[in-house]
Amino acid sequence: MFWTLLFIAGIAQGVFLISILLLRRNNNPAALWLITTMVVFMILVNFDFLVTTSGIYHQVPWFFGISFASMFAFGPLFYLYACSIMDSAFKWRPVYLLHFIPWLLKFLHNIGLIKLPAVTKIAIIDEFLDGRSLMGLQDIIVLSLQILHLAVYLVLSRRLIRQKQEQYISEPFQIPFEKRKKWAKTRLYAGA
Repeated sequence: MFWTLLFIAGIAQGVFLISILLLRRNNNPAALWLITTMVVFMILVNFDFLVTTSGIYHQVPWFFGISFASMFAFGPLFYLYACSIMDSAFKWRPVYLLHFIPWLLKFLHNIGLIKLPAVTKIAIIDEFLDGRSLMGLQDIIVLSLQILHLAVYLVLSRRLIRQKQEQYISEPFQIPFEKRKKWAKTRLYAGA
């Protein structure tokens, strides 16, 4: 019950944040798109966990596995978001999509899992929740890569914040640099 309430609260906060972001005037569409996309991925992950922990997966087993690639999206989204708020000249370019290749590869890898019959998915989830399913070597490697991938992007974001602080300390912005730096650091330390 605790986890169900926690995931519901996370989803509600995400929906609330997206509505606030989309309703207020924004002069930085790239930043808005990046932070909104990151929150959508967080909502998907929370919903996936909610479905699993609450037992709803018996009614909606098709959702199982959809968010499994999300960990590979968080790092690039946060890094590009930091770029968009730290650099007044930032513009979205299609080349930035290359950051999301690991996410795409993991998502494509999961299509087999996503397309499994409902009965099979339910059996997999039941086995996992009962503690009868152990992580295999491939699972451990993928999880380690996801953690490493996120860590690299968080380090890059931290380095970006430091570089921009030195480079643009006197550049006039609509929001002063120190406030943008504080906002970015808060997101960085909160795990974005």
